[in-house]
Amino acid sequence: MKKKLTALALTALISIGGLGLEAHAANSFKDISEDFWGYEDIMNLTEQGIINGFPNDTYRPNQSLTRAQSAMIIGRTLEADIQQQNEHHFQDVSAETSGSDYIHALTNEGIFAKSEHFNPQNPLTRAQMAKILVLAFELDGSSNKSFNDVGTDHWAADYINTLVAAGITTGTSETTYSPNDSINRGQMAVFINRTLDYLEQQPTNGGLEIDDIIIE
Repeated sequence: MKKKLTALALTALISIGGLGLEAHAANSFKDISEDFWGYEDIMNLTEQGIINGFPNDTYRPNQSLTRAQSAMIIGRTLEADIQQQNEHHFQDVSAETSGSDYIHALTNEGIFAKSEHFNPQNPLTRAQMAKILVLAFELDGSSNKSFNDVGTDHWAADYINTLVAAGITTGTSETTYSPNDSINRGQMAVFINRTLDYLEQQPTNGGLEIDDIIIE
């Protein structure tokens, strides 16, 4: 079944509060000051109702984001059909696994690779984040930028290059991307906000109107 990724879907409610904890929306967080590098991105997504903090009015920007949580974020943004029949089963993902419906839905769509294990509680890496964003939002483009720690034969090189071309990432330094570093909550908010901003600025996406982007 096909589902359109409409402008409404791009601003669908996403909770990236701790799994198993009641999320608490806030316009400000006790642990984020206005001079925090991702402050505007976090506040923008919070005001839109896209992300939430914790019940004690904290956002915990430095807390690592798990692969399961990333599936929930991307899946809810795409309004992925979580009722579809699973086409693949991971040995470490059961019905009790938080985010399992989104993990299976995005795997069916080819956003996550089919393998024996998904490692849902492992931190999401910067290389994995690049692949997920490019595939999920059908991003394209290329840049002449290169990083010393991402060779042309690196499995995520093309995905990272596409994010650079779109202005979604600039790397961790002028010469490094740090592909194996984990993504934290603050960084994920920034990357999501930049991706949505990029899509909103594009009259087309891969030759299609934004409202016509579909997931099979």
